Amino acid sequence: VNLHAIDRSLVILPKISGALSCIGSALLARHVAKKGLTEASLTSHMLFCISIVDFISSFFAYFLSSWMAPRGSLTYSAGNVATCNFQGFLFVFQLIYFATAYAELAAIYWLMVQQGWTQNKMKRKGIRYGFDLPPVFLGFCAAIPPLFYGFYNPSLFNCFLTEIPYGCEDNPEVACARGEKAIVAQVAVFSYVLLGNLAVVVFICLLVYAVYKQEKKSDRYLSKGQAKNRKNTINTAWQGVRYSSAYFVTYFTCYVVLGYDLIGGEGANVSEAGLYTLEYFYVIFTPLMGFFNAGVYFYPRYTSKRKQNQDLSK
Repeated sequence: VNLHAIDRSLVILPKISGALSCIGSALLARHVAKKGLTEASLTSHMLFCISIVDFISSFFAYFLSSWMAPRGSLTYSAGNVATCNFQGFLFVFQLIYFATAYAELAAIYWLMVQQGWTQNKMKRKGIRYGFDLPPVFLGFCAAIPPLFYGFYNPSLFNCFLTEIPYGCEDNPEVACARGEKAIVAQVAVFSYVLLGNLAVVVFICLLVYAVYKQEKKSDRYLSKGQAKNRKNTINTAWQGVRYSSAYFVTYFTCYVVLGYDLIGGEGANVSEAGLYTLEYFYVIFTPLMGFFNAGVYFYPRYTSKRKQNQDLSK
């Protein structure tokens, strides 16, 4: 096995995925900004903020990847401890920010359907600040403390919450130079992300159920023999699936990698080929959130325009 070639590919692939994410986030943010941020709906406003954070984090955490790690620590590394800390800070910040912001976004969709929140109501500054500030505040709260404990160190392809040398916490014969107990912070971060993911699922399910209940009520007014219409429920359900998938696909391998770190038995339970396969999936899909976000955002707009202009579908 050519380990050097594998190491090189593991730091090059996230640069490609990160670049795609930057492009997707830039297109989404530009589309929202063109219509005017003050006049944009709360959902579009939040998607704009998510895209800006994703663009910055994708560039520094994924596109630059190992370049920001201390020189000699990773393949193609050319940075120092300060650049590594900055990259790790952004990486943790975006994890917490997205987990919170996506849970809020799902809650907004549910509030619009179930509670009848109007666009005028959601444009109030108090409500906007109430949704804008928590992701930023919680992101800083999670990302700042590890700076004081030396938890941000070179990992697979960038700097994250880990110890150096790797595995020193499990080996009493090796003293940790930096990042002792970093795994505790890593578990705490991913636990919060998991809670955010669960909140997204709950609100999407509530959203679909709310739409279904509204359609059930309208069934009372159907004429005898008239077919029941579940078009809105189906469309909402599929949009919820697409919306959730865009978020979960990027984090699925994170959970798998974390599980491997916790119960992998230092590689005893996973073959070498299996480990490399897992790492390839991780470096390819994790950076693609902005790319998937753009797909979810533009897909209904594309289908709507295609229906209006049949020539586009030919």
